[in-house]
Amino acid sequence: MILRLGSGQALRLGSGQALRLGSGQALRPFGRAQGRLSSGQAGYVKVGQLSEFPPGYVRGFRVNGDEVAVVNLDGAFHAFSNACTHENVDLADTMLAGNELTCTFHGSVFNVETGEAVVGPAYRPLTLYSVRIEDEDVLVGKE
Repeated sequence: MILRLGSGQALRLGSGQALRLGSGQALRPFGRAQGRLSSGQAGYVKVGQLSEFPPGYVRGFRVNGDEVAVVNLDGAFHAFSNACTHENVDLADTMLAGNELTCTFHGSVFNVETGEAVVGPAYRPLTLYSVRIEDEDVLVGKE
């Protein structure tokens, strides 16, 4: 997981490491997960439960053969292609700044609600995916 600290600084957490937040809380990387097809939603894949998506943290999944990133933006879920459109760099395991996601490689910035590339060098938007909530399950499919 990479946390942007500002002024070009970043903190990288490896597997098994945690960032202590105080009061016994810790932020840990989730790692990759494979989604499972949900019988209730044709074409949709279960990627986890609501409790597994802390606000602002981007998680990556393979959904029907596509690499997809999913984020909880203050209770609204968004899914988009998990690759920067500039150099195909993985966008998961990062934190948002508002509704914007920064690629850790060259600094391209994307709006996770629209997919728009708002700061270059990337200029092509991210592909968006549809997210559905079924009971406590988070499901992702093609728009």
